[in-house]
Amino acid sequence: MAKYNFVDYEESSEEGKFKFGDIVQDDYIDYEQLITFSYEYADLDTTDYHFNQPCFDNKDIKDYFKQVKKFSPHTLNQLIDILPHSDHFKIEYPSRFIKNLIEDIADRDLNANEIPQVGHFALSTHPDGADKTAGRKSPRIHFFIGRNATIHILFYDPYHEVL
Repeated sequence: MAKYNFVDYEESSEEGKFKFGDIVQDDYIDYEQLITFSYEYADLDTTDYHFNQPCFDNKDIKDYFKQVKKFSPHTLNQLIDILPHSDHFKIEYPSRFIKNLIEDIADRDLNANEIPQVGHFALSTHPDGADKTAGRKSPRIHFFIGRNATIHILFYDPYHEVL
């Protein structure tokens, strides 16, 4: 039986939540804690990679929930170590391009030490590669890692353009 990470919201506080402007410390991420998902910073209309794009279709939605269900009973270390390459689950420091997208969501400039590690995972990968003009998608979901191993979902990248 899978383990689940339930949070008693009456006992939780704003103090443990990530807020843009927080300073990210070296020990900020607990890689051994079960992950949770947050949608507080999900882009619904701010950047070109928002979730309201018409190409975010029923297949992508189903693939998204398959992935989230697969990831949910694991720690970050387990996700990094056990997932097959086809899931493309990666955690890294943000590129300048991703930093700019996050600043659009935050609606402010951020210093390097105010942006946690980011990552992405695949919903699917087209065998011929992504090509926007040909309509071939290889959608990726971008996120950052917050406190308590929280995966904060950020962007939908249908053509795997965000690097």
